[in-house]
Amino acid sequence: MKPKLAEIPGVEVLSPTDRRDSTGLVSFTVTGLSAEAVVEQLWSRDRIVVRPVHYPEAVRASLHFFNTEEEVDQLTQAVGRLT
Repeated sequence: MKPKLAEIPGVEVLSPTDRRDSTGLVSFTVTGLSAEAVVEQLWSRDRIVVRPVHYPEAVRASLHFFNTEEEVDQLTQAVGRLT
C-alpha cells in the first residue's frame, strides 16, 4: 500500500517503507487538506475508516492480515480522488 500511496501526486507517506522497519500502520498526508478533512472525506464519500494523528499531523490507516487487496486498492483509489 505504501508504494501505491506514494505514487499519488500530493500524497506523502510518513511511515517507514523499508520492510525491516515497516508495520501495518500507514501514516500519510494529503497536500492542502488537514488530517481531519481527509478522515471526514474518506468516511463520507467511501465509508473508509482512518484516523487523524496529531504529531506530526497526518492520517493513519491501520492494516492487518485480515484486510484484502481489494480493500487496500479501495483506500488508495479514494485517497487519489482527494488530490
